[in-house]
Amino acid sequence: MEEIPGHIDDDEYLAYLRDAGLGHLLHIHGVRHLGYQLPQRSLLDASHHGSAWVARESCRFIEVNRNRPWFLWASWIAPHPPANVSDAYADLYRNRPLPAVAGLSGSEAPEFRRFRELYFAAITQADHAIGQLLAHLEYLGLAPKTLVIFTSDHGEMAGDLGLWTKELPYEASVRVPMVLRWPGRISAGIIQRQFADLNDILPTLLDAAGIDIRVIAQRHGLSCGFPGASLLSLNSPRDRTHQYAQWGDLTTDNPRWIMVRNHEWKYIYWFGTGEEELFDIRRDPHETRNLANTANPAVTARLRKLRRLAIT
Repeated sequence: MEEIPGHIDDDEYLAYLRDAGLGHLLHIHGVRHLGYQLPQRSLLDASHHGSAWVARESCRFIEVNRNRPWFLWASWIAPHPPANVSDAYADLYRNRPLPAVAGLSGSEAPEFRRFRELYFAAITQADHAIGQLLAHLEYLGLAPKTLVIFTSDHGEMAGDLGLWTKELPYEASVRVPMVLRWPGRISAGIIQRQFADLNDILPTLLDAAGIDIRVIAQRHGLSCGFPGASLLSLNSPRDRTHQYAQWGDLTTDNPRWIMVRNHEWKYIYWFGTGEEELFDIRRDPHETRNLANTANPAVTARLRKLRRLAIT
């Protein structure tokens, strides 16, 4: 299932809708132009919605391959904007308490409030589909033999700091779930405070399959090894006391930035303007007070050095 498919024959989900008599519907993942961050209604009921389709196809794949080693990447588009959920989920959070909008001064605009209600509804609709997949692993007796990694490629500002969408170095955008589930191998309920990121996925999967990560790295000419490391071992060679991220480049209009943080401080540098931001994450988790030019010059200087390391 593609997020922005070009042709029906290039997209199995579109082909499914066509065969189900729903091929006449447009914007099946929501209207992007003009309405990207505005409340929308899906014209598909819960059984035909993309979130349900991914779960069904994933379960079908596991059924076919249950008696041999397999790898599955089950990719849900939801809750990616536009937040177009099926009617069965649309009112789950209407007028219900929601997490506060960070940095909001004054009252929240009704259309943005409604978008956030639908965004949380889209999360729940996807959660139910993911639950079906996990239940199917249990039903087939495959849960003890299956490593499940639950994560995302980005978050959503959803109005925090007066900002929307992704592509930003703030927590709502760059901090995403990383949950590992492997009954009998990983104890339930354990929280590791070290940093992890998407670079760790491939080494973790190779490790779970009993493959020597170093051999694979050498075979592909990675003299320094993979940028990530297996999350199945607490004795990782990777430095997990700091984390960095970056976005954009110098050849496009995207605002290029780099972010370096530890458990106490987050430092951000914007290449276009030279602006620096420093946040005390422990005392200001919503990043509302920039301390880069007013205090803590030693901290700023130390993280600035890490910025140079990250760039190279």
